[in-house]
Amino acid sequence: MALTLGLAVKLKWIGLDKPYRALWLYLVWDSLGSLAMLPIPRNITAYAVMYMIVGVGRWVFYFLITLEVVTLLMKRYPGLAGVARQAVRIALIFAALVGIGSATLDVGPGSPYPILQYFQLADRTISATALGFMGLILAFLFWFPVRLNKNIAAYSVGFVFLFGSRIVTLLLSNLMGPSRRAILSAATMAIVVLVRVYWIVCMDAAAEAAPVTIGHAWNRAEEQRLLGQLDSINSSLVKAAEKTRTL
Repeated sequence: MALTLGLAVKLKWIGLDKPYRALWLYLVWDSLGSLAMLPIPRNITAYAVMYMIVGVGRWVFYFLITLEVVTLLMKRYPGLAGVARQAVRIALIFAALVGIGSATLDVGPGSPYPILQYFQLADRTISATALGFMGLILAFLFWFPVRLNKNIAAYSVGFVFLFGSRIVTLLLSNLMGPSRRAILSAATMAIVVLVRVYWIVCMDAAAEAAPVTIGHAWNRAEEQRLLGQLDSINSSLVKAAEKTRTL
């Protein structure tokens, strides 16, 4: 909690809360949620209720963060950005419906904590979808030589690890049962701490003005051709959007 709150304060202090609004609000929500859960004993219903409330808030921020990362990466390509944002909206809403629907089928009538199991199954589906998009974003970054600043690169990579660790934990927890849950939870928290430290170290005002090109680092001769492809695809999508608006 201290690291999360410290990162939120740092981003606010150096003025990065505005360009990374979804990230900053997520950190504030996470800090407030952890603070609210701190005095509640883990073995009572109130803790489970608060856990699910905080978790549903996180789902909203997963949606907003994925949209924000797409928008930041595609700033120079409005046509691609529009298509990507629409795909994110449809996929995450569909994932939420599928997650909730599949949970009602997977949880049997004899389950000791059915509501909590519904929540965890839905959480797994939504997190997996968000990870899928972050994975595609990472693949895009490594293939296309798009220039971006170091803060955006750190932001994207950090969330790939966060989403990935959540899904692995949820899957292993279901496979191994409650006896291993404490160990898995500790491993997830270790990854969360490492990502928070990574953001604290890497995200700063100077990095906002520091350009970096990740994609095709192994073959810089291909840069212009790939950038030309991106420009061509973007132009086609912009023209298609303009035609649709005029109809």
